[in-house]
Amino acid sequence: MSSKQWRNIFITFLIQFFIFKPLLWISRVVVSYTTRNQQKRTERRYLSILDSTEDHQTWSSTALSLDLLRGFKKWHCTIPTSSYCNPAALIYETNVAIELARIGNVRAIGEFLRTMLHRRVNGVASPLLFRYYTGTKDFVENYNIAIHDLIEVFSGRREEMTPLGSSTSTANSDTKSEFVEDLLLWAKNTAGTQEAQMTPREKQELLCDTAHSFGVTALMLSGGASLGMYHIGVVRALFEAGLLPRIISGSSAGSIIAAVICTRTDADLSTMLVGNGLSLGEIHLNAFEVNDSPEESIGKKFDRLLASGAFMDVETLMLCLQRNCGDLTFLEAYRMTGRILNVSVANNRPGDHIDKHMLLNYITASNVVIWSAVAASCAMPGLFTAVQLLEKNGSEIVPYLPGQLWFDGSVARDLPREELSTTFNVNYFLVSQTNPHVIPFLRKPPSPIVHKKRSGIFKRCWFAVCSEARHWLLKSYRVGLLPKSGGAEVPYLMATQCYSGDITILPIGSVWSAIPDFINLTSNPSEEHMAYVISNAQRRTWPHINQIRWITCVERALLREYEHLSFAV
Repeated sequence: MSSKQWRNIFITFLIQFFIFKPLLWISRVVVSYTTRNQQKRTERRYLSILDSTEDHQTWSSTALSLDLLRGFKKWHCTIPTSSYCNPAALIYETNVAIELARIGNVRAIGEFLRTMLHRRVNGVASPLLFRYYTGTKDFVENYNIAIHDLIEVFSGRREEMTPLGSSTSTANSDTKSEFVEDLLLWAKNTAGTQEAQMTPREKQELLCDTAHSFGVTALMLSGGASLGMYHIGVVRALFEAGLLPRIISGSSAGSIIAAVICTRTDADLSTMLVGNGLSLGEIHLNAFEVNDSPEESIGKKFDRLLASGAFMDVETLMLCLQRNCGDLTFLEAYRMTGRILNVSVANNRPGDHIDKHMLLNYITASNVVIWSAVAASCAMPGLFTAVQLLEKNGSEIVPYLPGQLWFDGSVARDLPREELSTTFNVNYFLVSQTNPHVIPFLRKPPSPIVHKKRSGIFKRCWFAVCSEARHWLLKSYRVGLLPKSGGAEVPYLMATQCYSGDITILPIGSVWSAIPDFINLTSNPSEEHMAYVISNAQRRTWPHINQIRWITCVERALLREYEHLSFAV
């Protein structure tokens, strides 16, 4: 090659390396930057809609668009390798369910359900499986759908399984169960024989055993004075989604909402929970003042405080509750609605803190009048005087445990987890937390939702200080520096409680946004305030609906088919 050709090649190389290559790199950077900015703007627009809409259908469609923008489709089909769940075992059990349904051996299906169904089997309830608002992993959805359909095949309501996605691939030998393989072999050998059949009574008994082993979900509504009205939005969101648990517990203000819900049938709730939720025409919420009477002066309230030790009139509270619930007892409400109401109360006897708490329901206090139990649960020391419980004796209403007075159940046990587990086999807890003395110190549960903002340095330092202070407070009680009775009893009871659940809903949001609510803790809510409260609480409940729906899918199928078989027995 001549020197001229070499010179042309060199010039071409310089032009390409110093001009074209930088221009190409700059164009790629500009395109990447504009794409990211466009995505961020779209995300902000979607988030703005999620934070402002009052329509669940609009919220759901916007959440789906946001999830797709954030990569849900790829994540949905990816099988994780982490230890928080066992995808291979879930896929294997999904395939077994499909095979058993194809074989049609009812007794083998029953044995599979009774033996293999558990609430947290192979990590199927792990929060990390619900990183998006509108779905979960493909193999988790397939597992729940397959088990749901298998239960319906077992009861006779369904003949064929729903076609599933692509994650039902053949499992490797390490995930296979010897019991299940033997069960499949027996199912094939006995299919079509009399041995493979079961009577409706046998099916119902087996579903009862399976449901007992699987466990039950309960909704627990915390205390919170007038902040308890936020519970209405939580209840409404769950009821509209068909996910409101049968077992509902309430403490203090939460017991008012729990009592209102558990003393009304589904038809009544459908009528009541419309528009902006409970209206003052449907339900009476004037627990602090009688709306049609002149407001009491501060001087009169302080006179009452000095005379009786209570700032507010407990008779007004009782009248409000009686107008809401009538004279229904716990047992009557259960028979009327099928819902199980639980109300936390505490006795005012001095002594061991262990005997303070009692959970009232149709088993422990079947004839106790609901409005008296709720009044006792709301009787916060200093705000209302302690209350005598009442019960029905025939047509008469008489004192229950005469001479024993009861007060705010939130003080001793805001969320009665142990009692619900023991009495009703509850092993999954939905909590709506509105307690004003808890929210500032309650660290929000770590959210698995992608692109969730991390807490700032101030919040992390604040919760670290709170955790350390609680540690030293409890240590002071353990070594005897502080007594567990008397004036130091209430701090001990509050410090030893757990104020969260498997899913904790914080309908109030941030403390700063709720400052006006904190100021009006002992005021009756207005129509406008109720609309605002319910709207906010619903929006903070909707992000949890997807997780609740999938985690309770099998439980709801078991209960529904048990009731379906009860008509055939």
